[in-house]
Amino acid sequence: MINVVKFKFFKNSPETFSYVLASFFSYILFVLFNFNFSSITEYFLLAILVSVFGLPHGALDTWVAKEYGIYKNNLGFFVFNLIYVTISITIIIIWLYFPVISLGGFLILSGYHFSEDWKKSLLFLDRLLLGLILISLPVFFSYDEVKEIYDFLSSDKSKKLLDIQYHLAPLYFISIPYLLFKAFIKSKIHFIELLILVMSSYFFSALIYFIIYFCFLHSIRHYRKNLSYIKKNNIHKVTKLVVFNTLVILALSAAIFFFMPVEMVEEKIIKIIFIGLAALTVPHMLLILIVDKLKLADIL
Repeated sequence: MINVVKFKFFKNSPETFSYVLASFFSYILFVLFNFNFSSITEYFLLAILVSVFGLPHGALDTWVAKEYGIYKNNLGFFVFNLIYVTISITIIIIWLYFPVISLGGFLILSGYHFSEDWKKSLLFLDRLLLGLILISLPVFFSYDEVKEIYDFLSSDKSKKLLDIQYHLAPLYFISIPYLLFKAFIKSKIHFIELLILVMSSYFFSALIYFIIYFCFLHSIRHYRKNLSYIKKNNIHKVTKLVVFNTLVILALSAAIFFFMPVEMVEEKIIKIIFIGLAALTVPHMLLILIVDKLKLADIL
């Protein structure tokens, strides 16, 4: 009877169930049994899970653009993808020349993007605050680990950025009860998610914290929302599109990995994943803004 009640509670939010389950088993593994992955193992785990869960949730952009009239023919398809790829390449070039500014911008953009997961429960300013907290809590609890990642991404010039995030900790801890209370009033599901998010930043390493949230909550929620708007007779076509786009990105990533003039495998993985995510996130969010102006933002 209890199991049935629990199942019904998560019925409308399977991503919450997957997030709770992933967090629960991670707590058993990493806290109760005190199991630790080596850093290189965590990096490979991140690469695999982001490839499986993260890439597909943005691979529908081509379909979304066609479905909602941003392009209508083969020429439009070519122009759309050309612009998309050009924006991505531009982001990568900017990052290579201005790594600290790019990293800071990416963190702010990511915080905003992730905070949209709780759009139905929190107002805009509350979500911005939540986004800041979401990307900054690991800095407070896992400073050295985050510093290593930031150094990979910014050529060892990230200390000021880290210190800003770290010294904002009092703001986080004052704001967290307020945000939890607001979420609790609007949605018990969102309250549970935010509570686990805060707890996992304390119990888990920064990468495990990110993997669990990004793969088992954010990506599934985003992808599920997109799928809910696909007609049943289009599922097969869309699935092929997602698989094709994901495989193309993976092939490019593999090529970059082997030819990147960097010796450390860990640095290669981190740069490909996070700079790659930045390069894909910017055009993806621009598409969201365009669709929003067309009053069709609910698809995303």
